[in-house]
This record gives sequence, structure tokens and C-alpha cells, in this order.
Amino acid sequence: MTAARVTVGMPVLNNARTLERAIASVRGQGLADWRLVISDDGSTDGSDRIAEAAAEADPRIRLLRQPRRLGFMNFRAPLDLADTPFFAWLAGDDHWHPDFLSLTLAALEAAPAAFSALPQAAFIGPPEQPVPNLDFLRGGAAERVRRFLAHPGGTRIYGLMRTAAVKAAFPPRPFNAWDWYLMVALLAQAPQLSLPQRLLYREETPWVRYAEMVDDLTGRWLYRRFPILEMSLHLLRDRRIPAGALRALWALNLRKHEEYVAVNQPETFERRRWLYRSLGLPKAARARKAAPPPPRLTAILTFRNAARTLPAALDHLESLGCAVVAIDHGSTDGSRAIAAQRLGPGGRIVDAPWTGTFDLRAQLGLKRGIIAGLAGGWVLHADADEFLDPPVGRSLADSLARAEREGWIAFPVEERLFVPRLEDEEHDPDSFPATMTAHVPMRERNPKQRLFRADADLGLWMRTGGHTVTLDPARLARPALVLRHYPGLSLDDLRAQYLSRVFSPADRARLWHAGRIASRGFDIGAPDPALFDGAPVPVARLPFFVPRPDAEESVLPPADLYLLGDGDETLPARVAAALPGLRGAAVQVEALWSMTRAVPVLHVLRHPAAIHGHGVRRSMERARAADWVRRIAQARQWAVDREAVYAEVRSEEALRPEVLRQVVLRLFRPPRARGAAGFVAGPQAISRTPYAPPVRTITGPLAADLGYG
Repeated sequence: MTAARVTVGMPVLNNARTLERAIASVRGQGLADWRLVISDDGSTDGSDRIAEAAAEADPRIRLLRQPRRLGFMNFRAPLDLADTPFFAWLAGDDHWHPDFLSLTLAALEAAPAAFSALPQAAFIGPPEQPVPNLDFLRGGAAERVRRFLAHPGGTRIYGLMRTAAVKAAFPPRPFNAWDWYLMVALLAQAPQLSLPQRLLYREETPWVRYAEMVDDLTGRWLYRRFPILEMSLHLLRDRRIPAGALRALWALNLRKHEEYVAVNQPETFERRRWLYRSLGLPKAARARKAAPPPPRLTAILTFRNAARTLPAALDHLESLGCAVVAIDHGSTDGSRAIAAQRLGPGGRIVDAPWTGTFDLRAQLGLKRGIIAGLAGGWVLHADADEFLDPPVGRSLADSLARAEREGWIAFPVEERLFVPRLEDEEHDPDSFPATMTAHVPMRERNPKQRLFRADADLGLWMRTGGHTVTLDPARLARPALVLRHYPGLSLDDLRAQYLSRVFSPADRARLWHAGRIASRGFDIGAPDPALFDGAPVPVARLPFFVPRPDAEESVLPPADLYLLGDGDETLPARVAAALPGLRGAAVQVEALWSMTRAVPVLHVLRHPAAIHGHGVRRSMERARAADWVRRIAQARQWAVDREAVYAEVRSEEALRPEVLRQVVLRLFRPPRARGAAGFVAGPQAISRTPYAPPVRTITGPLAADLGYG
């Protein structure tokens, strides 16, 4: 290891599809004296296991598991460990030709004045496309930087570099276009060689995707509108850019601003096209291309475990003439197969990973990317339990035609919430739109606009949780549409959905789900009958939420490990036997929220079939099933909110001391299981004697996620 001349840094985040190829390309180098540091930034797709296997197979490979998401700074982690003269990054989705290291190293050793040697590169095909603008940047410092800023790109950081130079130039904090900062700082000091051989192969990311990501990466309004302004200010503050290149930096800021507006605010771009054209900016100067007529209406339908309402929802969208893009968030009840069978022409399914938490911000980002790829038209944005109806006596096509003539960009909706009124009321999936008639008007903080133009500015839509496109009444279509919402076909169905939900901290910080969080302070029960008498009165909170009594405050005992055992009184003794000397204390899940010091938590789960009991009343079984779901969701929400050290294990596996010991050690040894990383994921199925409603209805979806059949 000490004889290595090159450190290869490989930042990884969910690269399981390509990671083996990337690692193999390093191990297949003709130059053998290298070491590889793989830094995994919290992958959830098994990338860390692929890297771990490679590290076990080759002593030159080291795996770093980052306990917290680093983002761009994950590039810094392997660089900090480099003590070799030369360094190179290789992304987890790229790969090298076998001669990459030998040829670039020979070139650098022959040119001591250069800081880097960069070969030619190609985007992975078919067909392969050469990466442009990788030629040698000639001239002095200012000229080199000007040439780079005229055609910047991320590929230049993937050459072989002198370690000391790149460490000295690496930006002090993360910001958008940090890699351009790095290249400017390096080019201001020394040239980068350009090799004629094609030795680097990259996965292509369209420029439009980078423009879309700016809102996710940047918090300040000004830095979103001018995406590289923060990078530019750091260059100026740190005195990294030659004075002769300042005009080129200013021109690049204008070009990136134009790109951002063109992608994220297309209407604004068209209004400002004359201004951008007068400034000589490239996109405004480009003639508009004639395009085939866009689809009239595209529905983006989101679902997870929606098999009971999805067929009716898809039939309704077909009747409206929609092309459907269906987003499946890891369904376990056959919903994806239903969508695949019923989608009409132009329909497609997008698979989104399920991490155990509901992340509306990420979901909206995915939808915005889909919308950006549409060729105009209108977007209907809904879930699988929502049905949008046109005004009485008018077709949706006529409504859209009028909206285009009037210049309207969005349709307001009047939401009607259809709910079961009685405890044992249950509606058939084949007929519920006809049999569910009891409803109340729903009016939330942000007015809902579920049908809008595909080229509308979606900034406000993103900030309001996908509800509101515009607050300008003059731009809203008339009359309003009706949104029929069927959140559950029975109260047990509602318990299964709402008691089990765990929300991402980013969503919670925005108060997006304030009216839909039920796991802690509410039960699900029959709505107040007075809501359905007389004139309908709009409600702001879901009417089937029933306040539950406050849990008694409990004092957390001193311990090294807190145990959630679901009534298993033997758990502390079994933990002590598995790890002698470790103090474990059983606690109630409600007590976790009062924790003031960071103590790891082990949650031992049991199969919901155990809820059944001989002679147990149906109401008692229902209450036990709801508590089973609530306890798991509440523990998970606590772990996610606090980013706590937390792990789950099923009781059937915890009976084996070696398994229990291994899970407990995950809580004390790096990388420690934190937040959603501690959830049971993809476990081997455990089946029990079939269990019936109401227990199966309430616990079934969450039980399936836990591997309980």
C-alpha cells in the first residue's frame, strides 16, 4: 500500500447498476501501483455492498461509508485520504480504458509544469459520442481560464492530477458548480495537458437536468436565478481568478441565468427573449424549431399500494383522453402490474424507490423533470384516489380549448372528500365511485390547482407542495373543476394508510403535511355525523382524525441501549446475554420524544398475526392492529426527525443470539445505522397462519414492507 503512486477517489451514491464496471476498470489498469478509495454517500440500492465485496477481494480498495449525506463534499472525502503524488476521480457510473493511468501518468511526469493530464472522453452509447471541448487550453493563466469559461464542463476534473495542487485548490464549502471553481483555481496556476487517446467513458447527463437541479441545490432566490453566482463570488473572494478572465466569468453567469429561466420558467423566458437576444445569449438567438403537435393532456399519476382504487382511476383518465405517466413508489400489492396492464397508448411507468419515508419534495422534483420533458400541452397532476371532473355540461377538451384562447394557465379545483361514515362500512373497489356518496368540502391552506399548462412556471407549485401554480386570479380558468377524493374505502383502509406514514424532515419543516399526520396525536374513527347534515361546511383537516388521549409521561431510565420490544419482557435479558455488560432498558415508543441525550434504540418487531387471540373482540383486535402500525411509524418518524441511531429487527430473527448481537453492534460501530437506514429493508419473507380482517386490512401494507406474509 505504501508504494502506491496514484489514489483513485470514487464518490458513490446509488450506482449499483454501474459500480462493478467502474471498479473493474480500475482493477484492470496496466499500471498496478494504485489504491482506490470508494466513498459511499448513503446509498440505498446496495452500492455499499458491491463496494464492500470489492474491498474484501482486493487490499488496494478501501470503502468509506459516510454517516451523513455529504453531497458534493463526498468528492472531498477520498481526496483527504490521498497521500500519493497523484490523484484521480472516477465517478461510480463512469469507467476507464486499461491504459488510462499509465498514459496520463507518463504525460504528467514528462511535463512537470502541468497540474493534470486529461485524455479524450466519450459518452457511453450506443452510439458513443465524444465529449466536446477537451482540447489543450493554451496561453497564460488568464487565457487558459477564459478558454475554459467559454466551454466549461464537469469532465475536466476527471483527469489525473497532482494531489498537492488539487488539495490546495479544492473549494472550502459546497455550492453549485464547485467543480468549475476547482478548474478555474487550477488553471490559474498551471496548464492541463490534453491527450489524444480516448480513455474515459462517461454516463451523459443532459444540461437541462443540471438547470432543473438548481432549485434543489440552492436556497437563496438570487443564487437560483443566477446558478453560478455563488461560485463566482467565491472565486473573487478567494482571489482565484485572473483579472483578465473576469469578463468571461460575467458572460458565463448570463448564459447560465438564461438556461435556468428557459428550463424552469419557460413563460418568463419567452417574455424576455428579446432582452436575452439583445445580449447575444445563445438560446434566445436560436430559432424556434417546428415541433409536432403535443399531446393534448398528460396525467402524472402517483401511487403506492393503490390496487383498490387504481383501476377506476386509470379508467377515468382514459375517459378524459389522457396519456398517463404512472409513478410507482415500490408497491407491494400488485398496483404496478395493474398499471402495466391498463395503460393506454402513450402511457408509461416510472419506478421511484421506496425508502420507508414519504418525501413529497423529492416526488415533486421527479414530476417536474417529467413535465420538463413534455412537448407542451396540459398536465393533470393527481394521486390514484383522486378523480378530476370537468364542469357540468362541458367536456374537458372544450374547457382546455377555452383556457388556451383566454390565456389561462391553471384550473382551480373544488375538492370533495368522500369518506366512510360508519365503522364497518366498506365499499367494493369495482363500484365505490357510485356507492360512496357522503362527502365534505376540503379547503387547505394552499388552493389546489391540479390541471395546468406544461410550460407554466412551477416555482410556486414546488413551494406549496404541488398545490398552487399561480395566485393571480386573472390567470385561473373558469369555472372551477371538481376533484373527487376517495382516501379510503373503509375506516380500516384509512388506518392502514394514515397511521403508518412517516414523512421526510424536509417536508415536515415546510409544514406540508400538518393536516395529514396521524401517528402520534390521533386515531382514525367515524367522522362527526353533523358534517353531513345541512349545508356543507368546508373542513381544513381530514374529518376521520379523532384526537387520542395524551400518553402518560414516562422517565427514561439510564441505559446504554433503549429497547422497543412490543411487549416482549425477555428482550433486555436476551440483549444482555448476547452482549454482556451492555445495559438495555425497555421503554415505550412515546418516551422517545422526551429523550435529551443520544442513546441508540433497537426496535424488535413481531408478526401482526400475533394480535389475534381466542375470544378477542373485533373492536379490540382493531385497536391492537392500529397500535401495532402506530408504534412502528412513530418510532420511525422519531428516528428520521432526529437522525437518531436506530435499527429494527424482526422478533423471529432476534431469537437467534448471533443475529441479535450483529444488529446491536450496528448501533455502536461505524457506520452506525441512523434514521431510515435502520429500517428493515428487503428482508426474507416470514409467513404465519393467515390472519383475517380487520387485522390484515390495517397492518397488511406495512407488514408486507417488513417481509411479513
